[in-house]
Amino acid sequence: MTDPKKAAEIEQAVANAKPSPTQPQAQQGQVTQTAAPPASKGIEDLLRPGGRLIGSQGSSPKIRIIKGGLRDAEKLFEQLSGGGTRVNGTSYPGPLVRLPNGGTVGLRPSSTSGPPTIDVTVQGIGIREIKFLP
Repeated sequence: MTDPKKAAEIEQAVANAKPSPTQPQAQQGQVTQTAAPPASKGIEDLLRPGGRLIGSQGSSPKIRIIKGGLRDAEKLFEQLSGGGTRVNGTSYPGPLVRLPNGGTVGLRPSSTSGPPTIDVTVQGIGIREIKFLP
Protein backbone atom coordinates (compact mmCIF):
# COMPACT_ATOMS: atom_id res chain seq x y z
CA MET A 1 0.00 0.00 0.00
CA THR A 2 1.26 3.49 -0.79
CA ASP A 3 1.29 6.55 1.46
CA PRO A 4 -2.13 8.10 0.78
CA LYS A 5 -0.90 11.69 1.35
CA LYS A 6 2.08 11.36 -1.05
CA ALA A 7 -0.06 9.52 -3.62
CA ALA A 8 -2.71 12.26 -3.41
CA GLU A 9 -0.05 14.96 -3.91
CA ILE A 10 1.31 13.25 -7.02
CA GLU A 11 -2.15 12.52 -8.43
CA GLN A 12 -3.12 16.16 -7.81
CA ALA A 13 0.01 17.26 -9.70
CA VAL A 14 -1.01 15.00 -12.61
CA ALA A 15 -4.57 16.36 -12.54
CA ASN A 16 -3.31 19.97 -12.54
CA ALA A 17 -0.83 19.40 -15.37
CA LYS A 18 -0.63 22.28 -17.82
CA PRO A 19 0.61 22.18 -21.40
CA SER A 20 4.38 22.45 -21.68
CA PRO A 21 5.67 25.47 -23.63
CA THR A 22 7.92 23.12 -25.59
CA GLN A 23 4.98 20.85 -26.42
CA PRO A 24 2.05 23.14 -27.29
CA GLN A 25 0.02 20.26 -28.73
CA ALA A 26 -0.27 18.60 -25.30
CA GLN A 27 -3.59 19.03 -23.55
CA GLN A 28 -3.89 19.64 -19.82
CA GLY A 29 -3.03 16.45 -17.94
CA GLN A 30 -2.10 14.65 -21.16
CA VAL A 31 0.67 12.12 -21.04
CA THR A 32 3.14 11.20 -23.76
CA GLN A 33 4.91 7.91 -24.39
CA THR A 34 8.38 7.74 -22.87
CA ALA A 35 11.36 7.10 -25.09
CA ALA A 36 12.53 4.27 -22.85
CA PRO A 37 11.67 0.74 -23.96
CA PRO A 38 9.52 -1.39 -21.67
CA ALA A 39 11.40 -2.66 -18.66
CA SER A 40 12.72 -6.17 -19.11
CA LYS A 41 11.75 -6.89 -15.53
CA GLY A 42 8.50 -6.00 -13.88
CA ILE A 43 8.46 -3.28 -11.25
CA GLU A 44 7.95 -5.88 -8.54
CA ASP A 45 11.03 -7.81 -9.72
CA LEU A 46 13.07 -4.61 -9.56
CA LEU A 47 11.83 -3.42 -6.16
CA ARG A 48 11.32 -6.81 -4.49
CA PRO A 49 13.98 -9.14 -5.92
CA GLY A 50 13.47 -12.57 -4.42
CA GLY A 51 10.48 -11.21 -2.51
CA ARG A 52 12.60 -8.86 -0.36
CA LEU A 53 12.50 -5.07 -0.59
CA ILE A 54 15.60 -3.50 -2.17
CA GLY A 55 18.05 -1.51 -0.10
CA SER A 56 17.85 -1.03 3.63
CA GLN A 57 15.09 0.48 5.70
CA GLY A 58 15.15 4.26 6.16
CA SER A 59 13.12 6.20 8.71
CA SER A 60 10.17 3.88 7.96
CA PRO A 61 9.80 0.51 6.22
CA LYS A 62 8.39 2.25 3.11
CA ILE A 63 11.50 4.42 2.74
CA ARG A 64 14.41 2.48 1.30
CA ILE A 65 18.06 3.54 1.28
CA ILE A 66 20.39 2.54 -1.55
CA LYS A 67 24.06 3.37 -1.89
CA GLY A 68 24.61 5.57 -4.92
CA GLY A 69 24.08 8.97 -6.44
CA LEU A 70 22.05 10.72 -9.12
CA ARG A 71 23.32 8.49 -11.95
CA ASP A 72 22.25 5.37 -10.03
CA ALA A 73 18.85 6.93 -9.34
CA GLU A 74 18.45 7.80 -13.03
CA LYS A 75 19.31 4.23 -14.08
CA LEU A 76 16.77 2.68 -11.70
CA PHE A 77 14.15 5.28 -12.65
CA GLU A 78 14.64 4.44 -16.34
CA GLN A 79 14.09 0.75 -15.59
CA LEU A 80 11.04 1.40 -13.41
CA SER A 81 9.43 3.83 -15.86
CA GLY A 82 10.03 1.80 -19.05
CA GLY A 83 6.83 1.42 -21.04
CA GLY A 84 5.10 4.14 -19.02
CA THR A 85 3.88 7.52 -20.18
CA ARG A 86 5.55 10.77 -19.17
CA VAL A 87 3.25 13.24 -17.46
CA ASN A 88 3.95 16.78 -18.67
CA GLY A 89 3.34 20.14 -17.06
CA THR A 90 3.06 19.07 -13.42
CA SER A 91 4.42 20.75 -10.32
CA TYR A 92 6.38 17.58 -9.55
CA PRO A 93 10.08 18.59 -9.29
CA GLY A 94 11.41 16.08 -11.82
CA PRO A 95 10.28 13.53 -14.40
CA LEU A 96 7.00 11.81 -13.51
CA VAL A 97 5.75 8.70 -15.33
CA ARG A 98 2.36 6.98 -15.18
CA LEU A 99 2.90 3.21 -15.36
CA PRO A 100 0.96 0.93 -17.72
CA ASN A 101 -0.50 -1.15 -14.88
CA GLY A 102 -1.36 1.83 -12.66
CA GLY A 103 0.54 4.04 -10.27
CA THR A 104 3.38 6.43 -10.91
CA VAL A 105 7.13 6.77 -10.41
CA GLY A 106 8.89 10.08 -10.17
CA LEU A 107 12.52 11.12 -9.87
CA ARG A 108 13.52 14.10 -7.76
CA PRO A 109 17.19 14.94 -8.47
CA SER A 110 17.35 16.25 -4.91
CA SER A 111 14.91 16.03 -2.03
CA THR A 112 14.14 18.04 1.07
CA SER A 113 16.55 15.80 2.97
CA GLY A 114 19.15 16.15 0.21
CA PRO A 115 19.70 12.96 -1.78
CA PRO A 116 18.21 11.99 -5.15
CA THR A 117 14.90 10.23 -4.50
CA ILE A 118 12.52 8.06 -6.51
CA ASP A 119 8.88 8.34 -5.42
CA VAL A 120 6.82 5.21 -5.96
CA THR A 121 3.01 5.17 -5.86
CA VAL A 122 2.25 1.59 -6.84
CA GLN A 123 -0.18 -0.42 -4.75
CA GLY A 124 1.15 -3.60 -3.20
CA ILE A 125 4.87 -2.79 -3.61
CA GLY A 126 5.48 -1.56 -0.06
CA ILE A 127 7.86 1.24 -1.06
CA ARG A 128 7.04 4.97 -1.02
CA GLU A 129 10.53 6.45 -1.54
CA ILE A 130 13.96 5.21 -2.57
CA LYS A 131 16.79 7.50 -1.42
CA PHE A 132 20.27 7.27 -2.95
CA LEU A 133 23.01 8.04 -0.42
CA PRO A 134 26.77 8.13 -1.15
